[in-house]
Amino acid sequence: MKITLQNAIKTSVFAIAVAFAGASHAEETYNLNPVGGSAIVDAGAKLFIPTPGPFQSQGASLYQLSTDDFTKQFYAYCVEPKVEALFDAVYKATATTVADPVAALFETAFKSTIGNDTRQVSFQLALWELTNDDGNIFDKKGEQYFTHGIKMAEDAQLMLDALTGYKLQNLYQYTSFTGAADGVASQSLLGVSPVPEVETWAMLTVGLGLVGVMGRRRRKEDTISDEKFA
Repeated sequence: MKITLQNAIKTSVFAIAVAFAGASHAEETYNLNPVGGSAIVDAGAKLFIPTPGPFQSQGASLYQLSTDDFTKQFYAYCVEPKVEALFDAVYKATATTVADPVAALFETAFKSTIGNDTRQVSFQLALWELTNDDGNIFDKKGEQYFTHGIKMAEDAQLMLDALTGYKLQNLYQYTSFTGAADGVASQSLLGVSPVPEVETWAMLTVGLGLVGVMGRRRRKEDTISDEKFA
């Protein structure tokens, strides 16, 4: 296959796009759309936002945030349970870092939530415990707790227990989303995107190298052509 400067540039551009997808959010806004989740009901629970009546219930959703042209999309979970989600809110994204336990939770359990409503609720409860409470779903001294026998709560605690001894693999990049509607803040969200694989960076390096080689070759050919017809 004949390699041209144009092909080399295309290779580099593609590699850069893959490598930095989700990393740059300058002047971008995102729309909020729930794509899964359910509610957990527990008469003996204490919730961040209490609900009226004898049975306490807490909804939890997996959200999708998308730019207007859908060129960038993120799955995201709430990290601010005391604030309601406003579905007409416009969100802005910022690259962020997270505490090791939060990163470990995403690495060990996030994939299992996609397409599974009950796992999404359990994951959300576990994430809230790490970011807003004491890390124990059943500790009645905490800001939020549940009773034993509630399966989604028990699954959330299993997710938390699985973090013990886990060694981070740095699988994800993290993005913080903050939004508002008519001046009223909507709950903050945390999204993830996969860290670019080694092959992607290799493509980037090769592509940039080809750009340099082809650029030098073109300059040399132009010089020879100028000398020939001088």
